[in-house]
Amino acid sequence: MNIEEALALEHTGVISIVGAGGKTSLMYSLARELAAAGRRVLTTTTTRILAPSPDQSPAAIVERTPEKIVEKAERLLENYAHLTAASEYMEGNTKLKGLDFSAIQHVVQSNLFDFIVIEADGAARRSLKACAPHEPVVPPFSDRVVAMAGLDVVAKPLTEEWVFRSTIFSRITGLELLQAVTEASIAS
Repeated sequence: MNIEEALALEHTGVISIVGAGGKTSLMYSLARELAAAGRRVLTTTTTRILAPSPDQSPAAIVERTPEKIVEKAERLLENYAHLTAASEYMEGNTKLKGLDFSAIQHVVQSNLFDFIVIEADGAARRSLKACAPHEPVVPPFSDRVVAMAGLDVVAKPLTEEWVFRSTIFSRITGLELLQAVTEASIAS
């Protein structure tokens, strides 16, 4: 079974990926799979992501306005089925700042892409997280929301080293700080 089948995707859609532990890998793997099947795919974020390597995304558009993103995408789609878009470079061009909801909606309405796959949450490279009140940053027009959690934290101590926003995770789950993370605490 491939990712598209596992997610029961239709012919088009907006997919938001939240949580921790593999969001970026899933986003680019799904994009590669869809592009290989002849679909036009845009990957982006509503937060921040590392700038993609060429094997993650063959072309990136970094523009502040959705109109410019659409304009560049029209040209790039002649050569690439998968593009990544962001509003600006950050931290010495190593990170990309994402798009706001209105910019993504503008791209959706352009009908250039069959799928838009969004990393809609940040986890500071941890495998597990608890959300702050302002998270996740999921566009309301998402067709699918995929939640991720890395199981490599099972049996690790509930600390910020292993769990992003560990204090919030403790409050939500009842697991005390420094106790071992369990499957049940992840599920709750």
